[in-house]
Amino acid sequence: MGRAHTGRRALTAALLAVTALGIAPHAVADAATKKRTATARLAPFDSCADLVAYARANALAHPSTVAVTFPSSAQAPGGGVAEDGAARPLPAAAPTAATPDAGTTAEPDFSGTNNQEAGVDEPDTVKTDGRRIFTLGGGRLQAVAVSADGRPSIRGSLDLGDAGIAYGGELLLHGNRLLVLGTRSGFSAQDAAKPTAARRSVAFPGTYRSSAVILEVDVRDPAAMTVVRSLTVDGSYVSARATGDVARVVITSPPAPVEIQPASSQEEYETRRREAIRNAPVDGFRPKVAITRNGQTTVRGALPCSAIRHPRVFSGLDTTSVFTIDLDKGLPEAEVDAVLGGGDTVYASTSGLYVASNRWDEQFETTGRPGLGTTTTQLHRFATGERTSTTYRASGSVRGYLLNQFSLSEHRGVLRVATTEDPVSFGDAQTESSSTLTVLDERDGVLTPIGRVGGLGRGERIYSARFVDDVAYVVTFRQVDPLYTVDLRDPRAPKVLGELKILGYSAYLHPVGEDTILGIGQDASPQGRRQGTQLSLFDVSDLRNPRLLHQAKVGGSSSSSVEYDHRAFLWWAPRRTAVLPVTLDDGAGFRQATTAPAPAPAIAPAPRPPFAGVLGYRVTRANGIGALGRMSDPGDGRSFSGGITRTLVFGGRLVTISDRGVGVGSLGDFKRSGFVAFPTSDGS
Repeated sequence: MGRAHTGRRALTAALLAVTALGIAPHAVADAATKKRTATARLAPFDSCADLVAYARANALAHPSTVAVTFPSSAQAPGGGVAEDGAARPLPAAAPTAATPDAGTTAEPDFSGTNNQEAGVDEPDTVKTDGRRIFTLGGGRLQAVAVSADGRPSIRGSLDLGDAGIAYGGELLLHGNRLLVLGTRSGFSAQDAAKPTAARRSVAFPGTYRSSAVILEVDVRDPAAMTVVRSLTVDGSYVSARATGDVARVVITSPPAPVEIQPASSQEEYETRRREAIRNAPVDGFRPKVAITRNGQTTVRGALPCSAIRHPRVFSGLDTTSVFTIDLDKGLPEAEVDAVLGGGDTVYASTSGLYVASNRWDEQFETTGRPGLGTTTTQLHRFATGERTSTTYRASGSVRGYLLNQFSLSEHRGVLRVATTEDPVSFGDAQTESSSTLTVLDERDGVLTPIGRVGGLGRGERIYSARFVDDVAYVVTFRQVDPLYTVDLRDPRAPKVLGELKILGYSAYLHPVGEDTILGIGQDASPQGRRQGTQLSLFDVSDLRNPRLLHQAKVGGSSSSSVEYDHRAFLWWAPRRTAVLPVTLDDGAGFRQATTAPAPAPAIAPAPRPPFAGVLGYRVTRANGIGALGRMSDPGDGRSFSGGITRTLVFGGRLVTISDRGVGVGSLGDFKRSGFVAFPTSDGS
């Protein structure tokens, strides 16, 4: 499946260690930190016998780590890596009407994905290279061109349902090679993945299963796009990152379920389950990988036992794998590194990739108090400095849970992490929620805390975070929005410099130059009730005294997907233009507002029709946040269906993408000049 690296195994694995850590007095917390650091070091298995013994023992001790399935004569469609090597045919694109070549119509100015880090590309449902636009939705890959007069057209359409991407999925583009990344799911009684509600059922006839899918699509001719190779892995796709011509794809895989006969009682079920675990094979604790090319599928295990390491404190049986793909050569050059432990958040710099997972610990092990739970974040670092190598380097953990990938940042060789700790009660003692910023350094295979500042937003939780060089901006919220500025110039002594409290909150922060940060989130009443989408421009030239310069309030019951998906936001710096998708269900309007409340009108304005589209603003320090216009798909002024999910600049024009089609408009006034609908599954 790949070539071996000199001096290391092509397939390596390591079990990651964390210990439970509670929210408690500082002396106890410090002791827990020392214990967590000590137990993060890894020990290798000597043999497959050692691995399976470890896995069986911990599966018996932790019942939720291994799913149970039952024999069934009915096999549900979809899901999983086929044991017999059977391959579904790889689809080719449906032909469409001829259009002018995309290379002759594109302008040199275009925008890409709104990435967190410069030089690190993130997967998205839309990708462009300035000549062509590719978009994925509803199980179909569409190739789009825009003519010189601003008219969009569909150059090709490829149905990916049979290849396993029936819904969802993301894209990475490199030259004429496009990776489609996603998860296909179904029900099966034979090779199911971990279920959710069925783990403790005594008579569930089958269990939920999923498999991660990577498709390599040749897009040299957009009118005849073809899947040339596919890679399928037991488990679920998490995320990916691309640096230059190398992509790294993160996949998590639970252990294979054990099969038992249906039981007539809970006691009989437990007896049969434990017996099945005692006899579980070693391959049940390693994901299978299948690669398909020219209709032929090869199935193999992903990890050799000799490469697997384990912690001194149990940390789960899920496997998190990082597939490294040379985009110049495609899937045949995929290599894999892995850790035994969960992963749900991915962050990458140009030199390192981090996989993190939030873990709820049922007992606070450092105090021995029964029933006391807390959340820790497990962190796993892979070095990506070498072009086609991904090498596991270190593990660690911190108190609290991450909000998202923006809670992580690597800078000058250290990792900065922002987490929130939920309130915990035990006996007569009770804590309140608060947030912490921790700095970790890699030392002898351990991500070791070297600096920390806590107590941010007591009684609140983090709603957004953004790291810019040696400064962290953290927003917490319950009723008001404190924006904290944190000085990170000395990683061993981070300190809060400033705090600004305003109504509402910012769920996404974006640097827009001129010592300013643009926040997008929700306006709120003094009681914390949300009142619609709000844009806030902050002056951070004086970190000790951050100021609110301007605000724009959409009003009504409006909301924006930017609050939970940063890729939905477009910042076009040449024109200082911000574009965001918004849904508005009471027509309260699209207006500009200042921080001072406007007087209430004597007569309330008549409600306007619902709106689902994008709003555009020009953002400057001097003139504030000025409305440019709004744009939606044809017929979408009165319905939320088909709302726009992505926007980009292409050939100097605004391009919008929805599940219905592609629109083109002016960046000056947002007036639509063209729209083309995506073909349906029947070709219409």
